[in-house]
Amino acid sequence: MNLLIEVILLLLLVGIPSGLSTMMIGRSRQLTIGVKLLLIIGPLVDGFLAYLVFNWLGINGITLWVGTLSVALISHVLIQPLLVPQRLVVWRLAKENVLRRKRQAALLLAGLVIASAIITSSLVVGDSLDATITNEVEGAWGETDITLSGFDISTGERVVFSEIVANQVWQDIGQDDRLSKIILGQQQGVISGVSVQSLDGKSLPVVTWAAMNRTIDSAKIWPNIGDDNGIRFMELEEINRISLRPTIVINEVLADELEVKEGDAIEIGWYVTEDEKRKRVEELFNIYKIVENAGMANLAGTKSPALFSDLELAQQLQSLGNELNTVYYAVDSKHDDEGIIESVIQELGELLNNSLNAEDVGFELAYQASTNSLSISNDQGLGRIKGEDVAALKENISSLLPNSRMLEVLQVPLVEVEHQNQQILSLASKKVTALEQGNNSLWHFSDSGFGHQISGEGEIWLWQTKDGERINGFDLSSDGNYAGVAHTSGVLIADESNLNEEVWAELEFTGEMEDIVAVDDRWVSLEVFNKNLTLHEHSIDLSATKSHNLSINITSTVLNYDLLFDGNLFLEIEGLLNVERYIFNVEDLNGSYNLWNEGDFWP
Repeated sequence: MNLLIEVILLLLLVGIPSGLSTMMIGRSRQLTIGVKLLLIIGPLVDGFLAYLVFNWLGINGITLWVGTLSVALISHVLIQPLLVPQRLVVWRLAKENVLRRKRQAALLLAGLVIASAIITSSLVVGDSLDATITNEVEGAWGETDITLSGFDISTGERVVFSEIVANQVWQDIGQDDRLSKIILGQQQGVISGVSVQSLDGKSLPVVTWAAMNRTIDSAKIWPNIGDDNGIRFMELEEINRISLRPTIVINEVLADELEVKEGDAIEIGWYVTEDEKRKRVEELFNIYKIVENAGMANLAGTKSPALFSDLELAQQLQSLGNELNTVYYAVDSKHDDEGIIESVIQELGELLNNSLNAEDVGFELAYQASTNSLSISNDQGLGRIKGEDVAALKENISSLLPNSRMLEVLQVPLVEVEHQNQQILSLASKKVTALEQGNNSLWHFSDSGFGHQISGEGEIWLWQTKDGERINGFDLSSDGNYAGVAHTSGVLIADESNLNEEVWAELEFTGEMEDIVAVDDRWVSLEVFNKNLTLHEHSIDLSATKSHNLSINITSTVLNYDLLFDGNLFLEIEGLLNVERYIFNVEDLNGSYNLWNEGDFWP
């Protein structure tokens, strides 16, 4: 049907100009009907052949039609001297004029060639870019027409939701007379970003890890991971069920980047949330198969590295329980156009709204019997409730809760309150990193300051960093009388018995101070300057300092430095892709150290 429409359009675009040109030829009445038909049909045939050739070469869009019309019109012009005597005379006059004015003709021809080249190249570049983007999008999406997912800008992660919600939506789709015929299938999974490192040190900081439901995968709505010789998620689940080590499939792009082969092991690192804190996890995986970037292997992009596992393995290792962060839906070809699919998305959204409850979107309802009050809060993102939701609740409060009143509260964490130059708040920040019990005081530490309060309820002392600086590490002395912190530009010691001094002891350094630890009757701090590490030994009051340069090379981005003391001094350097550990003899911190090995003691 589309080809017939295009042929009719070609007939109109070529036939009408050719016919008008033929009728306007001088003494056209002297031309036979056969000549007139040749002048009209000839360009049509040439244009149609050019259309087929360009289409076969993969040229489409405006370039296809401009090329076709150009060939047809050139054909019409070149046929005329062969069939019309008047045009032959004009042709000969033009040839003689070119021979007499060669320089002008050459300049004119060069101008025409350059102008044509500019126009043609712009069209080619535009069509090439369109084709590249189209191929990339179609390769990455494949059979997927609608994606159900969310992104939390406060955490930088995809929003997770229960499998129960996804299953309820799919059940409602099956019961809907219209959607059950339009939506062909679903796929549930977890999409996350991880770091990957081969055993010989080659690494990538961010690689897509895609894990899909093996039961749904058995319906084969979506293609294999790879080409026809690839593998399915249900096969991966069976392999992991009997494998001693987690097993994955990777695409060729990732294999080429890491220079690994099937059967090799790679180390994968990712972050999980435990006790409202982010914790990095690393584990070795076996590569079961390397597949071409085709089918589901293009999920991250046709030229992007990716690895794949079954959903159960990803949920277990990422501590997700029965939660997902992505659901794909495939729609039949009659409804996947941009204008038509909007109505499908709207209906699907209504089903999703009907399946979600307050807890699924982060709302918490708490009833206090003593005050006969009900509080509504939100624990997702910034913890705010949308204004339109508050307005809607206010409008319907009389019908929802008769004879009740509504109070709107905006909770803002107080960081600092002063009255007559005196601190009223005893905390340095809204977020406390640690609470430590000293000899007579309760010490508190945060990224922007630290302090203490006598017996946890008496007098207070507080110190805060300068703007743009932060506390990187802290520790208490063995007797609990002193606290030391390593901040951006130096180290600072506080004495819990001295509440009047703003700073009891402080030293500034050129590099950034990353951590400090109490070692018997002294302090040891770590300085980093131009990727060089230096250990400093300090007396308790920082009156004496001895420095030791370390021969440790920092080759990649470091996320954290950690100094520990337990008989020996221990140093941990956490990078993007690995963790390095070193052991020092505290009696001789002269720069010598031992590498920590698996099985050695670590505090």
